[in-house]
Amino acid sequence: MVVTSMDQNEWVIFAELRRSDFELVVSILSDHFPRLEWGSQCDDWLWIYCRDYKLEIDSFSSMELEVKGPRKAYGLAQEVLRLLPPSVFVQVFERPKLDLTR
Repeated sequence: MVVTSMDQNEWVIFAELRRSDFELVVSILSDHFPRLEWGSQCDDWLWIYCRDYKLEIDSFSSMELEVKGPRKAYGLAQEVLRLLPPSVFVQVFERPKLDLTR
């Protein structure tokens, strides 16, 4: 049996959101998190800073919005995802998917 440990600093994708709902996502999350940066220019991006983590929601490597960050930010990612309405989700990964763009 081979046992592999998960690197908690490894970047993963927690979920995919509908890109067409970007403004709604920004509106909802800006009510809950004081440290946000966001913008739109060809791609949409939103960065959430909380508890020494940076969680990213962007369309840099996908047609939809990817919610991604270090694996150790799983709790923050779950908090963010719980705030969003079901209609914005394309897919939520039960086990975060490795972000191969990093």
